[in-house]
Amino acid sequence: MSQDQKIMITVLLATRGRTQALDRSVHSLFEQAQDPSSVQLILGFDNDDTVGLNHWQLSLKPWLDNGGHSYTALKFNPMGYTRLHLYNNAMAKHAKGSWFVIWNDDAIMQTASWDQTILCHNGEFKLLAFHTHNDHPYSIFPILPREWYDLLGYISPHPTQDGWLSQQAYMLDIWERIPVWVKHDRFDLTGNNCDD
Repeated sequence: MSQDQKIMITVLLATRGRTQALDRSVHSLFEQAQDPSSVQLILGFDNDDTVGLNHWQLSLKPWLDNGGHSYTALKFNPMGYTRLHLYNNAMAKHAKGSWFVIWNDDAIMQTASWDQTILCHNGEFKLLAFHTHNDHPYSIFPILPREWYDLLGYISPHPTQDGWLSQQAYMLDIWERIPVWVKHDRFDLTGNNCDD
């Protein structure tokens, strides 16, 4: 079986200018996975992000290569945070997994075997939600089946993807929280990652 055939979960991660936070986030995903070979990471960088791209080449890419992890890194003309959905919609075209996870560079996976918990829902058309800060009513880092993207041709038409996806899922009665905990290491929640 080729590595591509083993991919079950694709993590979509647009990032800019962060180094330590990005490393911590990516390491947590693969280190907490029961089967890291089933996880594909797709990273989106702005083509003018010299800090992020240099760090990618010198640190994160070698770490992923040494671990034998599956990844794709894409460059974009800068679109800004208000067009985050456009990054993810574009990255999804390269996804091999049957589940997509919309991830942030300030997210830290805290639950072992998180990948297997998601895969327990194979065959279900649901929007899954991690436990995050205060158990927010939205799926803050949305987990959706590939069929969602295949049917619509996009993940979300709106930059606040967590809100848009969650509202659709509530109306369809397909929203479900799973027993996986993620720390959202965001400045207004933890005091960390105070940057532009």
